[in-house]
Amino acid sequence: MLRADGFNGAIMGLMERAGQDPVILYDTDKVLKLLVEDSDMSYEEAEEFFRFNILAAWVGEDTPAFFRKASLEELDEMEVSK
Repeated sequence: MLRADGFNGAIMGLMERAGQDPVILYDTDKVLKLLVEDSDMSYEEAEEFFRFNILAAWVGEDTPAFFRKASLEELDEMEVSK
């Protein structure tokens, strides 16, 4: 399993899916908090950095996963916007 360097404090556990090896699951909010605390980034800058440099980094089947809490209403809105 691969780890996202510098974000051990944001590990939630493992993510498992049928037919795939488990991967490390990170709490996105904690990752963003660590980025803001450990750099001169604003929250908005940390979000942009996260999306383009961490979340978008595919490094194979062991690529970590990132969790963000969402309500049922938010999920429904996401479905409508597709």
